[in-house]
Amino acid sequence: DYFGSSAELNPFTHTWSLGVEEQFYLLFPFILWFSGLPQKRIKGFRNFSLIIGMTALASLISYIWASKMDPIIAFYLMPMRFWELATGSIAYLAFMKSKGPARTRAKFPQYIALSALLAISAVLFMPQQTSQGFATYTVVILTSILIYGIRPASLAYKFLTLNSLVFLGNISYSLYLWHWSVLTISRWT
Repeated sequence: DYFGSSAELNPFTHTWSLGVEEQFYLLFPFILWFSGLPQKRIKGFRNFSLIIGMTALASLISYIWASKMDPIIAFYLMPMRFWELATGSIAYLAFMKSKGPARTRAKFPQYIALSALLAISAVLFMPQQTSQGFATYTVVILTSILIYGIRPASLAYKFLTLNSLVFLGNISYSLYLWHWSVLTISRWT
């Protein structure tokens, strides 16, 4: 159990998410290739959207089912987590395909992106025991809205590109890899 007391002494507990990500990154190129999107086939975008959308939906359904039957499986395994990464891919694709007048695109998404960023911040401070499922769904949806709605002129973009936040973003992966091991070893001693 990731949140159990035995995890506190395992310096590799946090690497489960790296495994989920790597499995997604192994599968994703095949989905792209079979859709025809990289080859710029006529129906490549439609095919990719259908494949990734249907796979994400199947993953979400399995996540909902597994969350009730065996929460540990829902938490750790890639088939149950695929929908989260796929939703971000869909949001990015929608962002790249978005059309419309530049003025409308610059003003309308700015408020959506800023609202999504503020809501994500609020959800992250909710108590873990009462909000785990709600937080997962909400953060995935709001992050996708942020990905779709962010534009260089938006307040959310200006905030997220502040030098201090960019620096923190650049070192965050290293911090993620080291923090749990350091905490675990300090518990041993």
